[in-house]
Amino acid sequence: MILQASNGCLLTQSEEVPISERRFEKSMIVSSMEEAALWKEIPESEKDSMIEEGNLFYPDNLDYNFLNKLVSLLGKVSSDINNISLTNNQALELKRLYPSFNEVIGTEAPSGFKFNFDDVLLEVVTPHTLSEDNMPDQNPMLLSLSPDESEKVIYYRPVLPDNEDAV
Repeated sequence: MILQASNGCLLTQSEEVPISERRFEKSMIVSSMEEAALWKEIPESEKDSMIEEGNLFYPDNLDYNFLNKLVSLLGKVSSDINNISLTNNQALELKRLYPSFNEVIGTEAPSGFKFNFDDVLLEVVTPHTLSEDNMPDQNPMLLSLSPDESEKVIYYRPVLPDNEDAV
């Protein structure tokens, strides 16, 4: 039996395989329906992105150049992760991708901005500029708003798991 890719498409393995072993074919000869099920059709335009993704996530060899690119990518993720909307559960799962407090000192942090401090993911409650003058480990984690200290402002709170029972 011959499997033939549609116009502008290619056939490739349907299961995960190392990029060095991935095949892209216009047609395949298969001996059974079970063997045919091991192939899927993709647009030709998807081939390059599959190769790039494979090289990123499944490198042939771990070397300095790959690690340097990875550090650069992680830096980009860390600087941009606060620009996407994540649930608390998702944020906690991805906690290691958030910047550390020391990396964001000097940042004008809006409400909801998240960062790591002493292995705890914290969220900014009151917008302010992050600085060493209002470290999250101050006890209590409050800074005075008025000179008489009759009003307190909460600047940070820990990110807690979402309450899945809430409707």
